[in-house]
Amino acid sequence: MKKLSVFAAVSALALTLAGCGSSAAPAASEANPVVGDWELTKVTATVPGEEPAEMNPEENASLFGDKGYYTFNEDGTGSLNIYEGDTVASTDGTWTNDGDTYTFTGASGDELVVTYDKSADTLTREYTDDSADAQYSAITFVYTRKK
Repeated sequence: MKKLSVFAAVSALALTLAGCGSSAAPAASEANPVVGDWELTKVTATVPGEEPAEMNPEENASLFGDKGYYTFNEDGTGSLNIYEGDTVASTDGTWTNDGDTYTFTGASGDELVVTYDKSADTLTREYTDDSADAQYSAITFVYTRKK
């Protein structure tokens, strides 16, 4: 009977500990510091002939079609999640890195390149448009790690 009580106590403890898992995004590792979720927190846009201006990502999402977040998984997969109104459109893909440059390739083959800044723990994506009719000649998107 005593053995049965000890077994029951150990089993209960094991089940309790198994239920304590975290639903948080995977932690970044030294080898893959971008692992986790990254949300758009800053947009800087340059109108041709003017100085760059910081824009609120929430208020200007419709201008850039980008108000969302990246997810980078440890296994080299990930997703780009963009809000369309109150819903999220998710594009799955894979990512690779070359130093501090990470390339996210969506299922359609489109590539988005971001640069990781270790000191600021941010990802930055640059967009430039040199065409004569460009509304913006440059846009910088900055993503910070979701807590």
